[in-house]
Order: sequence, then C-alpha cells, then structure tokens
Amino acid sequence: MSLEAKLSALASRISQEINAVRSDIPASSSGSLSMIWAEENSSLNPATNSGFQFSFGNGATSINGITLPLPGTVVGLSISSNGDITGGVIELYKNGIATGQTITITGAAKAHLSGLNIAFNAGDQLTFKTTAGSGGGKVVVSAAILL
Repeated sequence: MSLEAKLSALASRISQEINAVRSDIPASSSGSLSMIWAEENSSLNPATNSGFQFSFGNGATSINGITLPLPGTVVGLSISSNGDITGGVIELYKNGIATGQTITITGAAKAHLSGLNIAFNAGDQLTFKTTAGSGGGKVVVSAAILL
C-alpha cells in the first residue's frame, strides 16, 4: 500500500471516530467540538516509554502531551488501529497526572467512549498512557473536547 493510500485510510478512520463521538454528544451542548489525537506507529505496549508511547504530530513519545490553548471539557475518547487490540487500556492524563478515565478495547480495531465530563483549563497538558494491552499497529487515540 502506498504512503498516500495509508494516509487516506488514516484520515478516513479519524473522520469516522469524530462522527461517532459527535453522535453521542447531547444536542443541547453549546460550544464547538475539537478533536486532539495522538498516534503510535507500532502496536500497543505498556513498556514503551513507561506507557507514554503516543506522539503528537511528528514528535517523540512523551509524558508532556499537548498544551490546551483554551479551557474545555473532554466529552469522549476513541481508539483505532490497523488490527485487533488485545486487552488494551489507555488512560487520559492531565498535567502528567492520571485522571482515572480509561478507554478499553479488546478483540477489535476501534472503540469509542462518550458521556465524559473532564474539565481542562487553558494551559493544562493532555496526554495518553497505555496501561495494558498489545496488538493493533498504527494506533490512534483521540479525545473529543467541547470548547
């Protein structure tokens, strides 16, 4: 598969996840929805960088994550990969501290979780940590943020 075809397939999967999360947000919600995603070019592995295996853009894996420029509320999480994940658990981190909110996936290549209400302030850092699981390949995890 060419690089262009792989990028097109990735963009399609991200679009599907965005639409899935949007459909779970109550119609009465005000504000706009923004998606932040990170990717791993390999399979899930909690031992990679102590679980902080995801990169934002072309960056290295890091606990730092991405700094939010505006306050908002995480209302959903999603995960997708090129293959089935076994026993996958990914946790949302805020300013380097576990929020306790996880998304779990097993025997599938994608999952989403909605109905969350995790507030972030402008300047807070958001990142993801793999706490369990294996498999997948080219794993993308995302957070839907209501601004």
